[in-house]
Amino acid sequence: MKKIISFTLVLLLIIVPQVPFAQQFNLAQLPQPGTSVLPTAQTQPLLVKGLVVYPNEPLKFRFIVDPGSLHGNDASIKEQSTQIMKYFLSAVAIPESDLWVNLSPYEHDRMITSTLGETELGRDMLAQDYVLKQFTATLMDPHQAAGQEFWGRIFTEAREKFGTTNIPVNSFNKVWIVPAEAQVFERGNSVYVTKAKLKVMLESDYLAQKRGEQSQVQADTTTSIFTKQLMREIIVPAIEREVNTGANFVTVRQIYYAGILARWYRDLIKNSLMDDLYPDSKSINGIDLTDKNLKEKIYQRYIRAYKKGVANFIREDVDSITGNVVPRKYFIGGIPTGVACLNPAQLTVTSDPAAVTDKNDVAVDFATLARKVTFSTRDLNDRYLGPFRQIFAGAKQIDPIVPAVEGQKVFGRLVPASSETANVDDLQAIKLMFDPRPGARAILVKDYDEMTYLMTLGIIVVELLTLSEKSKVEKYRFGLATGSTTESTRMLLGMLDEIKRLYGEDFLLRILHALGADDIETLDFDKVMEKVNGILTLDDYGWTNRFLFGRNRRMAELAAYRNEQLYMMLMNRFRVNWTNEQERRAQVESHFGSKFISPVLYAASAVKAHYTFRRLLRDFDREPTKLLWTMNGLGVDGHEGFTEPKRVVPDTSGEIKTNIKENLEEGNSKVKRIIDSLKILDQDNRLFRPDGLVELYDLTRVQNSFHFIDSDRQFHPFFLRFMGDHRTYNLLDLFEVMSRMSREEILNSYPAAGDEKFRFKGNNEEEQWQNFLDEFRYVLLNFRRTPRFGITQQTADLINRQWFGFNFFGANAPRKQEAFYRTWSKVTSTATCSFAHTLPNAIFVVTKDALSPKVDPNTLFHLVPSQDSPIARVTEKGILDAWLKTAEGQRYENIKNHKNWSPYPARREPPADAAQVGGIDFEDINIDRTGNSNIKFNEAALRGMEEENFDGLTPVFLSMSEIDSPLAAMGVK
Repeated sequence: MKKIISFTLVLLLIIVPQVPFAQQFNLAQLPQPGTSVLPTAQTQPLLVKGLVVYPNEPLKFRFIVDPGSLHGNDASIKEQSTQIMKYFLSAVAIPESDLWVNLSPYEHDRMITSTLGETELGRDMLAQDYVLKQFTATLMDPHQAAGQEFWGRIFTEAREKFGTTNIPVNSFNKVWIVPAEAQVFERGNSVYVTKAKLKVMLESDYLAQKRGEQSQVQADTTTSIFTKQLMREIIVPAIEREVNTGANFVTVRQIYYAGILARWYRDLIKNSLMDDLYPDSKSINGIDLTDKNLKEKIYQRYIRAYKKGVANFIREDVDSITGNVVPRKYFIGGIPTGVACLNPAQLTVTSDPAAVTDKNDVAVDFATLARKVTFSTRDLNDRYLGPFRQIFAGAKQIDPIVPAVEGQKVFGRLVPASSETANVDDLQAIKLMFDPRPGARAILVKDYDEMTYLMTLGIIVVELLTLSEKSKVEKYRFGLATGSTTESTRMLLGMLDEIKRLYGEDFLLRILHALGADDIETLDFDKVMEKVNGILTLDDYGWTNRFLFGRNRRMAELAAYRNEQLYMMLMNRFRVNWTNEQERRAQVESHFGSKFISPVLYAASAVKAHYTFRRLLRDFDREPTKLLWTMNGLGVDGHEGFTEPKRVVPDTSGEIKTNIKENLEEGNSKVKRIIDSLKILDQDNRLFRPDGLVELYDLTRVQNSFHFIDSDRQFHPFFLRFMGDHRTYNLLDLFEVMSRMSREEILNSYPAAGDEKFRFKGNNEEEQWQNFLDEFRYVLLNFRRTPRFGITQQTADLINRQWFGFNFFGANAPRKQEAFYRTWSKVTSTATCSFAHTLPNAIFVVTKDALSPKVDPNTLFHLVPSQDSPIARVTEKGILDAWLKTAEGQRYENIKNHKNWSPYPARREPPADAAQVGGIDFEDINIDRTGNSNIKFNEAALRGMEEENFDGLTPVFLSMSEIDSPLAAMGVK
């Protein structure tokens, strides 16, 4: 029977003083500059090998520990296990792209990322990198066996190539520790590391591997080539033996095991609410260092070692060929090295218990995760503008579509109380919007112009009410979506003087007074704007730095949703004046720097932009003021922003009538290659998903392609509507649907009057078919000009942000019929906008052409404008004409038409990534999941958590008991 030592890290619901972990690290423990670090005998350190998670308690872990040589020493097991547990927490909290260190005499500014540098994980990685440099230098000392062999062969090779050994030899080769293999045993809600081996590589080989290339030894007349080859044959294997078995690199092995478990945990919670709670949060309070300057102290120690050298002497060697005595100077400094060992490049998951071969393990039980947590309560009666919210007598509340979805309450809709109250005028529509009863409500309007009019009116009234002393709104924020649905609304909302002119001050004051804000005497939009302390945009593409230059820079400028918000609305709305591009840039940065939260315009990668956006959103959410209003547009069949719906698998039971792929590929090899490269993409099967990076469906890329096609020829509107109507989010699914239709059925998909633009030209069916194929090929050849990834606020976090405010949803155009039907009538992950039914105040404004016959007409209100309504003055053309006269409108036109447009910033090279700067890089891992784990976290336990740190991290020694083996700890009998 073997001992299990139990620890608990309590999840506190009250604020407690931080109890820091004991910090045993001492700089004096590192080898002194100029001293040798010799190979050691095989050492068996304590390793944290296993992890158990608890679906009903997502903040609790249990770790299984191999005590190694510490078996039976409970105090030391507790101390070292606690240290390694902090490695695990840090590896989860810090983005993988930031998990690297780099001790180099030439790259002080790239020594370590800021957050990692404040943790014990970063400190110990730097320390191990220092040891690695000293150890490598020691091995190359000609007084050591490996060094003697190395230099002997160096000079032999030199004589054979150059006819002499009297030449300078540069042995400056950076060495990396990288993963070789890793395997875990996975069962139920637990995992156990069964294999974890590291290998050592030269930097040139490592970087070639990261690029997917083969490192080649080429003929050269310098010594560098055979120096590298001898490094591979003599020095590298000696380092690798020490790294995997010796005492010098115990910490590297402990970090590696912790990193394997951290990556398994990351993959386990990916796309769940837990994924947004800890991973990449950079929340290290409670596991950070007391001495924040330790990284600099380690670096300076390394510089001294580098300059002093492990070996620095002149020795008289005997030339093995001539027998002559040759004096040679040897200088071996702190050899540049790096470590990339936290996450294995390939992690195999097995469900075979036989893989667990360690019989001497002690299971150490931890209950974790330690952090201070507060819960927010949601009082439906405590919402903004409460004094102006009265029950609208013409509406009744019906039962919700479903009681709840994924632990979130679903509200019943507000619908007409009778057929007589279904028609509402302008003021009644606003009163319906302000009805305090929770539930979505929908207003049917005639066309796009009326939709723009009503959405703008609702938003402007909400904002103007903040001028009333009764509102008690000192500061507020608002959120914006993008796309053609809300384009005119955004333009108009940016032109406050134009709103006053079109709607009329008397008309707006009449509505404000009717709502109870009779103390508002004038419309002072400047005071309204002074109350704004934050703006949030919904989404953007995953831009990378390659779009910084040339034509790509111009396309990004036009297509970026972040820019669209600025030039379409925000610059005009805040009355920001400028005369040239450089001044405009400065104005944007100074005026919106702290107010405007959006996906970053450019980043080294989409993943980097994802991390940055998540960090910005966390900062945004910590602000005390809430979102007063948000504006959203319904996309095709539930696509809202880049929150993609769950894939609907097409029905493939029918007979094949048309070989659509063969028709498209005929005589066009490029189209065939594109079709062969297509893949099926599927999204998370939950409605609620956290903010961040999402891969886009083919349908979304088709929908957004108009941004990127720099010509008059756009995609034929048939394809977007057909894909939306048939819910074929992938082109491969579209082929499956079309192949079960005849030519005639495809060509006559939209026979109704008014749908002519969805049909194909031609005097007969054959001409129409060829036109169809030509347009389809054009789609295939061009849809990938849109970025593959989007960065977005997704449904789970949108709920928390939008809870208190007024949330407007617009739907227009026939292609939105299926989208609105599913959004209004269902609550499902295949219609992401249906999350609106979990908001207490969702307002849908829908055009008649977006109304599906499947929607129950008795559930919608109908706008019938009053006689004094200014609705006729609000038109798409009029708004566009007015906007084009603004500085922002002219700027957009200049960019679009290549007129007077000067790209900025000035050309610069994209920043190097971790692989280029060297050092420790912990981001490479791919998990091949063949196990049988299927863990479902209790997401309801996560909702309401606000603070994301490890404050209050308090290890408590609880008990001692007996256990048979790690398998027993994992519940394997």
